[in-house]
Amino acid sequence: MHKISEIVVKNLSLSNSDKVLFRGGNFHLSRGEIVGLGGLNGSGKSSFCHALLGLIPVDSQCIFFAGVDDKEEKVLIEPNRGLLRDQIYFVFQNPDCQIVGSLIRDDVAFAGENRGVQREILKDRVKEALELVGLAGFEMRSPATLSGGQKQRLAIAGSIVAQASFLILDEPFAMLDPMGRSQLRSLLQELVKSRNLGVLIVSHNARELFLLDRNYVIHKQKLKEFSPGRSLFESSIFKELGFCEP
Repeated sequence: MHKISEIVVKNLSLSNSDKVLFRGGNFHLSRGEIVGLGGLNGSGKSSFCHALLGLIPVDSQCIFFAGVDDKEEKVLIEPNRGLLRDQIYFVFQNPDCQIVGSLIRDDVAFAGENRGVQREILKDRVKEALELVGLAGFEMRSPATLSGGQKQRLAIAGSIVAQASFLILDEPFAMLDPMGRSQLRSLLQELVKSRNLGVLIVSHNARELFLLDRNYVIHKQKLKEFSPGRSLFESSIFKELGFCEP
């Protein structure tokens, strides 16, 4: 059994129909950090996330999990679709797109049911997840009664139940008011600290990207890294992407 600690992408190229999105992209995301991904509309951000999730075919020698084996020796694991699904959890920009239960309790439980978690274990996980995201006591309510920010937290609760190592969020701040953005940011920081999650945030919001550990940008068919994250805002790419000052 391997302990997964990092997603590693080596020399990845992506195309959409006849359009090349980027060539030779390198990327890494470790547990315990929050990383951003920016770029213009149509640049390939969604396709990149779909590649990480195993939803589109890519060269099998491009995406790996890094970790250690039972002897604590470092290994690179070429993941199959099942392993990608188990280790990475995706949260849509519109959380309504992934709500499946008529009750909050049932909706959160679905992530565990889909992975074959035993009922008694699942019950405890759901309770813990709702407490962590600030929705304890909401178990028997309908998801339709929640605000946009609460629905985001409901979706994130699913990742806790699934015990994913990595969380990808697509434009998570786009539908939130300032208080909701602050609450979500605090929640993600707490989950990274308490559960050692690795988080990838896809965003056009310069203020949110500015605060992250590292940033990647898809620009002119290249996937570029900026470390620390705020160094993006000192580059010429910053203005070319149409970002406002953070």
